[in-house]
Amino acid sequence: MPTERFNRLPERKKNTIQRAAMKEFARVPFEKVSINQIIQTASISRGSFYTYFDGKQDLANYLVWEVGQKLGTRCQKTLEENGGDYFDLMDGMFDFNVEMLNEEWQLFDVIRCIFSSPADWFFERINTNGLRPEDRLDISPLISLGGSALFLSLKQYYEHPEALEKIRKNYHRSINILRYGALREHAETSAQPGIKQDKHPA
Repeated sequence: MPTERFNRLPERKKNTIQRAAMKEFARVPFEKVSINQIIQTASISRGSFYTYFDGKQDLANYLVWEVGQKLGTRCQKTLEENGGDYFDLMDGMFDFNVEMLNEEWQLFDVIRCIFSSPADWFFERINTNGLRPEDRLDISPLISLGGSALFLSLKQYYEHPEALEKIRKNYHRSINILRYGALREHAETSAQPGIKQDKHPA
């Protein structure tokens, strides 16, 4: 995480360094990220950089933490307001992430990192009443599927921003399949371990 010296910088200068860093992290894989490129883009010296961060891993952790704070705050606020409704949360996350991407396109890769491993508070705030999965082990696949739908939709928007409305509609269709299921009629036996439904009923 950044040093106290970085925290004391004017917001404008901190934002300049953050944007330069996100641009570089989005340009190449992590192992090829160039600190020289970051400091040139941000117009700071190499010496100054190392008074702010220990290195590029420290900087990467900070970027993820910063975006995580924004996403985490929104997620927690939404779950508290809607009583822990996961699907209501996912309905709103698409538009919230689009707003963030419109401010800074490089956030896409950072957002992907954030949702790849939900924090403990995420599981603790989801209301499992009415859901088939009731514990963390069972609900993890649901969260992963919802996150995958969000990632795919944001990637499509990143590549084709002109198709926003179509992408938004397809995203909500995906979430509704998770919410209501893909089958018109769902047999209770399908939820029981070791019991398989006949795929070709008579």
